[in-house]
Formats: sequence, structure tokens, C-alpha cells
Amino acid sequence: MVTSTLSIRGSARTIAFYREAFNAVEVMRMDGPNGTIIQAEIPLSETAVSSRLDWAKLSAAPLEHPLTIPVDNVDASVSAAVKAGAKVLCGDTIQDPFGQVWRLTPPE
Repeated sequence: MVTSTLSIRGSARTIAFYREAFNAVEVMRMDGPNGTIIQAEIPLSETAVSSRLDWAKLSAAPLEHPLTIPVDNVDASVSAAVKAGAKVLCGDTIQDPFGQVWRLTPPE
């Protein structure tokens, strides 16, 4: 399993997007002051995404490379992501509303 750590501002919206687009389930969350989230773990298929969220001192820029997620039905997953607010860049590659690029592939 690969764990990617993303630094994200607007974490509640980001987690909501992951739930809607990727059927993600939040398995761990540490809340911070004023409604912020310090850290959350959101497994996406066989890939775990550990997000350090709402940390003002960390860069909130998306990764410069796409993250790949194996999904059972690529077309349905792309459609769900678009419905949740993503845009299609090319076929199975989408960009979420927060700038991160994702590649959705069938399981190996």
C-alpha cells in the first residue's frame, strides 16, 4: 500500500468531495481549533491518502504528479467525480476542484 500525504486547505470540502467522487471513508481525524482539521486518513481503494489539512504553515498546492487510484468501473468513477465537481483532463484523468490530478485505472 502507498500512502500519499496531501496538504490541503478547505479540508471539510475536500473530504466531502472524496466521499462523493471516490466513495472514500474517513477512518481517522484529528480536529484543530476553529473548525479546522489537523489530519485525516481517507483510504481510496488500495491507496491510503493521509491528509494534513488546514495547516497554514504547509503548502496547500496540489502534487505536481497525478495520484493513481484503482477503481472497479473507470467510466462510472469518472462520472461520479465529475458530478462531485471534478473536470476531465483526458479520458481516465481528472482534476478535483482543489487542483489535484487523479488517474483512475482498473484494478490489476
